[in-house]
Amino acid sequence: MCWPSSPRSSPRELAVANEPLDEARRLRFRIGINVGDVMVKDGDIFGDGVNIAARLEGLAEPGGMCISRGVRDHIRHKLPHTFEDLGEQAVKNIAQPIRCFRLLPRHGKPNPPPPPESIALQAEPPKSVAPAPDPKAVELVFWDSIKDSLRTTDYEAYLEQYPEGSFTTLARGRLAELLGTTGAPRDPADREVELAFWESVCALDNAESLQAYLDKYPTGEFHALAEIRLKELAVTALPSPANAR
Repeated sequence: MCWPSSPRSSPRELAVANEPLDEARRLRFRIGINVGDVMVKDGDIFGDGVNIAARLEGLAEPGGMCISRGVRDHIRHKLPHTFEDLGEQAVKNIAQPIRCFRLLPRHGKPNPPPPPESIALQAEPPKSVAPAPDPKAVELVFWDSIKDSLRTTDYEAYLEQYPEGSFTTLARGRLAELLGTTGAPRDPADREVELAFWESVCALDNAESLQAYLDKYPTGEFHALAEIRLKELAVTALPSPANAR
């Protein structure tokens, strides 16, 4: 609060003192009220809390009072005053605009306090609940991460986790390929050699190359494809009816 005159004077005392005087001789003071931290030194006070009160005083009309939003919030539910919102005010030496209210003493009644529910909601906003992950999407991510793996343990882990999963048949077939006919885990390096061999012969129209693959890998991963390709080549090699005559 900033007083241009003696700090021992009060608005009520000033009003009583003005009563017998003519209008032209009456003293009308402006009052600014703020709430905040202050610093005290040698009997004087300093700080933004004091500076804001001084600026509010300058915004008040003669004989009137201006208060900050913090003061309004402290008393609005307790005292029978009316508050006229003057909006955000840019004032000297204060970095941020301040919300200013004109106080009209005893021109109303205290605002009713907010209901307890509103207070609880303001104190702790509701926490958003993350949706549960889609089990199918999780399974798909799992399968995508192992579908090209050469390790039997990856497919065994999938089958243990999803015994009735969407890719169970593929996982069992892939596991059987890696284990081979002996039931023992197949060396990934050996499969890579077979794959390279197959890729070198599968695009050739050469029965000898395909037969070489079958001889080397009689139970290989591409055994059935090699036999089908051999049959196709045998059909195309048969003489046409015209040549037979």
